[in-house]
Amino acid sequence: MYAAAPQGERNGTRMSMEERLVQIAILSQDKKLSDALAASSGAYCSAFGMPCRCSVYPGAESFAAALQPEMYAVVFTDCTGGEESLALLRKAAPHAGIILVSKDPANAMLGYAVEASGFLSLPLGDEAFSQAFARAYRRAQEEDDGSILIKEKSGYRRVYARDVRFVQVSGHRLIFHLFDGTITTRGQLCGAEERLEKAGFFRCSANYMVNLRYVEWPNRGRVRVGSSEIPVSRQKKGDLYGRLCGRARRKVPHCGEVYIL
Repeated sequence: MYAAAPQGERNGTRMSMEERLVQIAILSQDKKLSDALAASSGAYCSAFGMPCRCSVYPGAESFAAALQPEMYAVVFTDCTGGEESLALLRKAAPHAGIILVSKDPANAMLGYAVEASGFLSLPLGDEAFSQAFARAYRRAQEEDDGSILIKEKSGYRRVYARDVRFVQVSGHRLIFHLFDGTITTRGQLCGAEERLEKAGFFRCSANYMVNLRYVEWPNRGRVRVGSSEIPVSRQKKGDLYGRLCGRARRKVPHCGEVYIL
């Protein structure tokens, strides 16, 4: 049995977890371990209908140098690098639920300094894994609500910023493109730009704001967000490239395998 998945809220009602993409990072150079953690994460999330994505990094330095490390809700680390690496990890992902994984029980003590959500000894056990994952994900929700309110005919709807790929303006309508559909409301980007920027969005043209969590590298004046290609104005190219380059300027190993589960 899996520990109960934490639930969100929308307009005072419970919000099903399938509406949220769970971003998971695994920090380890041990492929067998990273494969096992990705498989267990996928099984846990699947049991509750939650889509998830696991990205593997060789260590805390490459993780901290990645684009938007703060987007991850749950981070597993094999404790390589000790306290210094864990401190770097927590600084890069201040809201994430961190789970330490090690064969050495003594490494559990390292978790106190970074307020880790759990410690998993090897080999992995299903019950211990599910309990640690639930705690870590709950912490991420509590620490970083990251939600925005969208006005609809029937009232206001609360949507988590991480669930929105991009926002488009068409006439006098704002169209929020989510993973599972769209929400349309009346308005202009200028009226929503400030609150969207605080939630990690970037205005790349007069008609679009993109969620930087999901932007792939720009090519020929456009960026890909999921299956959509979004135009980038000439005036915005430099700013967008700067935002995307951000932490990637240091020569560090890139993210390894990405598991879409």
